[in-house]
Amino acid sequence: MLLLYILGTILLTMMITKYIPFQSQDYQFKNVKKSAIFSLFIIIAEIIIGLVYILAIKNVIINIPEYGFILLQSCLYVLLTAIVIMAARYEGESLLSLGITKSNWLKSIILGTFLGGLFFIVYQLSSKATEAVNILTVASLVSLIKFSFVGFAEEIIYRGYFQTRLIAWLGTTKGCLITVIIFSFYHLPLNVFINGMNFQSAFFSCVNLIPLSLMFGYIKLRTKNIITVAVLHTFIDWTIR
Repeated sequence: MLLLYILGTILLTMMITKYIPFQSQDYQFKNVKKSAIFSLFIIIAEIIIGLVYILAIKNVIINIPEYGFILLQSCLYVLLTAIVIMAARYEGESLLSLGITKSNWLKSIILGTFLGGLFFIVYQLSSKATEAVNILTVASLVSLIKFSFVGFAEEIIYRGYFQTRLIAWLGTTKGCLITVIIFSFYHLPLNVFINGMNFQSAFFSCVNLIPLSLMFGYIKLRTKNIITVAVLHTFIDWTIR
C-alpha cells in the first residue's frame, strides 16, 4: 500500500508540476565541492548533537512530563535548523540555497496539504491503521505541532541544505541517492539508543524509509522549494505516530 502511494504521489507531482509550473529557483554556488563537503561535516555534527541531546533528556532529566519532552524535542529541531542556516550564511549562501523562498509558496502549501491528506486517507483505509484517529483532540493538535517541527527541520536540513549541495557537486542522481541513504540511516542510532530497538529491527526500519526519502527528494526537485515536502513529511509523521 505504501509503495503504491509513493508511486502515485510521484506521478501526481509530475503531472501537477507539469501543468501548473513551479518557478525555477536554481542556486549557483561559488565552490560546489567545498560547499558539499562542508555540508557533509555539518550533517554528521547534527546527527551527533541530536543523539546526545535526546539521550541527555531521557537519562539526565528524570520524570519529565510528556508535553515537556515534546517541547524540548521541538527546541532541538529549532537548534538543528538554526545550525544549517548559520552554516549556509557562514559560506556566504542565501536562504534560497536551503530551498527557503517565497516563490511558489501558495501552490506548495496546497500541494503538500493535498498529498498529506491523501496519505492520511490511504493509511486509515489500510490494514495498518488499528483504529480510527480522532484529529479533533488536544493531543492530536499537539502531535501535529510537534511533527511540523520535525518535518520542516528535516526537510530544510536534508533536502534543502544537504541534497541541494550534493546535486550541485555530483549531479542529480548521485546527490539524491547519497541524501536518501544518509537521511534513512541517521535514524539507526536513534532507533537503537533512543527507541530501544534491536539492531536488526532498527536496520530494517531504516531500509523502509528509503522509498519515502526518494519521494521527498523528488518532490523537492519538482517544486523548487521545501514547503510541499515539509508539509507532506509532517502529515506522514503525524498520521503514523
